[in-house]
Amino acid sequence: MKPLVATGLLAAALLLPACRDTEPLVVSGTGTIHPSSLCSAWFVVADSGTGYEITRMPEAFQENGLRVRFTLKIRYDLASVCMAGPIADVWTITKL
Repeated sequence: MKPLVATGLLAAALLLPACRDTEPLVVSGTGTIHPSSLCSAWFVVADSGTGYEITRMPEAFQENGLRVRFTLKIRYDLASVCMAGPIADVWTITKL
């Protein structure tokens, strides 16, 4: 491999992770629980308007329209067929 090509590939590999992390890894706030109408996922729609697809919604919170306070960890390593927002794990969640 030519040195210029190798240098370009190395630079791209080092910059890609920085481009991906434009959103915080942990988000907190209040919002509303909603099931997906397209797939079998549950979402927390934050009061800011962002919807987060939850990896494992606790059964006690699987209620459409439920108001909650949450702390979520964004999962950049997962993909979903829903494609309706960032995928996240629940760190804390409480009913309001």
